[in-house]
Amino acid sequence: MDPTTAVEMLTSRYPHWIFWLSDIGRVWATSRDERVPAECRIAVDADTADELEHLVIDQERLRGRTPAPRGPEFKTGDLR
Repeated sequence: MDPTTAVEMLTSRYPHWIFWLSDIGRVWATSRDERVPAECRIAVDADTADELEHLVIDQERLRGRTPAPRGPEFKTGDLR
């Protein structure tokens, strides 16, 4: 899967987050929430889309939201 498609898939699953690919190939997510609880992070990043999705799911749970069901697994190396 190409990086653009992976970012689009994550964006469609998690509307409370903005996703993008950095110049060095890491994938990032930034919260759209106006207020972020102290135990939560405003931004998370990872080497792969799969790793990032796990981080976003954890953040959604900390915010008291039920995360979107996981879609097809991203292959190792997606977004690299």
